[in-house]
Amino acid sequence: MTTEGDAEQQQDAEGSDDEEMLDEEAEGEEPQEPARPYLPNSGDPQPGPDEELVMDRTAYKLYYQMSVEWPCLSIDVLPDPENAASGAAFDFDDAERSLSCFLVCGTQAPEAGRNAVCVMRAAGLFPMRRRRAGEDGEDSDDDSEEDSDDEEADRRGDVSVAQLRHNRTVNRIRASDVTGRPLAATWSEAGAVYIFDLTEALTAVADHHLLTEFTRRPESPAPLFAFRGHSAEGFGLDWSRLVPGRLASGDCAGAIHVWQPAEGGAGWRVDPRPLAGHSGSVEDLQWSPTEASVLAGCSVDRSLRVFDVRAKPDKACMLTRPDCHGSDVNVIAWNRLESQYIVSGGDDCALRVWDLRRFASGAPPACELSSVFLATSEDNQLTLWDLACEGVSTAGLPPQLLFIHMGQQEMKEGHWHPQLPGLVLSTALDGLNIFKTISI
Repeated sequence: MTTEGDAEQQQDAEGSDDEEMLDEEAEGEEPQEPARPYLPNSGDPQPGPDEELVMDRTAYKLYYQMSVEWPCLSIDVLPDPENAASGAAFDFDDAERSLSCFLVCGTQAPEAGRNAVCVMRAAGLFPMRRRRAGEDGEDSDDDSEEDSDDEEADRRGDVSVAQLRHNRTVNRIRASDVTGRPLAATWSEAGAVYIFDLTEALTAVADHHLLTEFTRRPESPAPLFAFRGHSAEGFGLDWSRLVPGRLASGDCAGAIHVWQPAEGGAGWRVDPRPLAGHSGSVEDLQWSPTEASVLAGCSVDRSLRVFDVRAKPDKACMLTRPDCHGSDVNVIAWNRLESQYIVSGGDDCALRVWDLRRFASGAPPACELSSVFLATSEDNQLTLWDLACEGVSTAGLPPQLLFIHMGQQEMKEGHWHPQLPGLVLSTALDGLNIFKTISI
């Protein structure tokens, strides 16, 4: 991964909601059939050997690709001080104003000694230019063709990266602002959970001179804290949004440990007694957005469980929904406005919404939900959903499906930007995307 580079704004890249299937037309041949929308999983035939999927740029308000040296399959979004200071909503219809994003990710390098926690700043990200009708009624760009190449080069964006050396592959990374200090927790392939202070790295990526000094240091900043009490590596990891510094980590042996910040801010106290309940690998953990002591977990044991960490660890499991999916349960998320609802995704290719008031019966929610969420899947799609939408299926697709983003290989995670509504950051084996669609 380079220290500085470009984020490329794609005008004709792969992936979008309404993908277009185009035939490559050679000179002198008869015109081919007009482009048509391609909807995956709707019965449409797969692209043929002489066809390609081309991005419909009108489906996006902003879209950038970022290349990385090694795959970064887990990421988190960091608040941008500039966005917080302005206090104004960003106008994605203003193609002459740019934005910046800060994020943190963990690498999966082929050599264990080359892995790192990477703090990144992508700046100079401009919204897509809209097309307007020309005098002849045809669509034309806002800018003349002779100026477009130079101007697009100025709109490629700039990426700065500061690296902190990490012990082995990063299975998962989650960030939190703890009493004004940006921290990242990481799950290592080595079976340990680390906490890093990102303060210096964040300062460095915002200033080229400081970044040069940071990268020339002979020693990488060491973790603030390490916990090696898990019996296996893991993936479940989440910071509490209600109790600063509170963390939960879950491993592949089914154990969940709760972390509490030590008095005076000197480290963490990790309860050596794991929360009892899951019998298989804990794939995801999520603290409740409204109740400080409530933690949800999902597992390859196909269950979804809700814990109250005020109780003794062997009695903390308060709600259980066994077999909530037909296979491993990989991910869960709370509805942050109506916290009685949880959405889950599993290896059975299903997304399910759960009402904790009807959890035991497994009955669907009793009322209409106003919730928008995103999901990534192994079919190289990131989908946006709105549960408030009603109607009948179209082309075999449910009415709640708003958008299908494609163009990345082996997608792993997607996150909403906390300060820029509708902006999505996604990561996959071949890099990262930053985008906003016309749907949200």
